[in-house]
Amino acid sequence: MHPIVSCLANSVPCFSIDNWGTTNFWGKKIKDGSSKVLDILKRFKLDNNRKEISDDVCDVSPDLIVQRLIKYPHHDVQIENEKIVSEYNTMMFEIIKSFKA
Repeated sequence: MHPIVSCLANSVPCFSIDNWGTTNFWGKKIKDGSSKVLDILKRFKLDNNRKEISDDVCDVSPDLIVQRLIKYPHHDVQIENEKIVSEYNTMMFEIIKSFKA
């Protein structure tokens, strides 16, 4: 997850072969949206830049990964980063303000 966050923060093209998420009693992945990587990539509208590992196999071709990296939306990612930084700064300001009250 952390390499994906770092890539997004710096607008570096990324693709995740994702092993995060909930598993059932038998160790099978449950498609319940619990993957941290999926959650982060969705925020950037990049959930197509991720393939899940299921039954110890990830069904993704190198060609698909390269195509997704080539089509990486640098500008859109930068805009989303700016929104996140603004939200973070607002939140921190409100927290500090609450201590002064």
